[in-house]
Amino acid sequence: MTKIIASLICFLVLGINLYIYSNTKKKIGKYNSNPPFIILDHTNSLKKNQNSKIKYLLDGNVSTTWTKELPKPENGWKFDIDLELRLTHIFNGEKYIERKFSNIEIIACSEKKVNWEFEVYLREAINVDAELRWRSDNVLLNQVVEVGKEKISFELPEYKLGDSKSFPADNIRILEIRGRSKEIACCFSEIILK
Repeated sequence: MTKIIASLICFLVLGINLYIYSNTKKKIGKYNSNPPFIILDHTNSLKKNQNSKIKYLLDGNVSTTWTKELPKPENGWKFDIDLELRLTHIFNGEKYIERKFSNIEIIACSEKKVNWEFEVYLREAINVDAELRWRSDNVLLNQVVEVGKEKISFELPEYKLGDSKSFPADNIRILEIRGRSKEIACCFSEIILK
């Protein structure tokens, strides 16, 4: 009887390990395609229009859109939207290799032309569980553009961070974009980092 129970326990442990392994591989694949970075709509436009989700700007589908339906609170954040796009480095199994991004494309879908200010910056990638402090930001570019129904492209200035053997490291950053406009009913369908 004890041999049967011991065998059942072994098969149970083996089955649980296989389940964890297969689900972990799926989760890692999901992380590579859509990392869990911060994406914020400071206007809370979702409250007015349930189809206006800020996550649609990074979903790779140009038929989904985010529309600024409400003004941001006066005493709130400086920008309407704030999206962390990608880490500047990728782990190759041995070390973190710097990735070079050359531009950001924004696909707009507004009916009328509206001025938008965009700020692209590098945010320090720290272990927030271990360090209780504000992360430093380095602005790469700040640009005001008139957008309507077109694709806008920003060429990113060159930045050199170098490779790293560990994470967190002083040179690993998160590429982020912020945007704001005084106008309402501005529409975007996608933000693409290349």
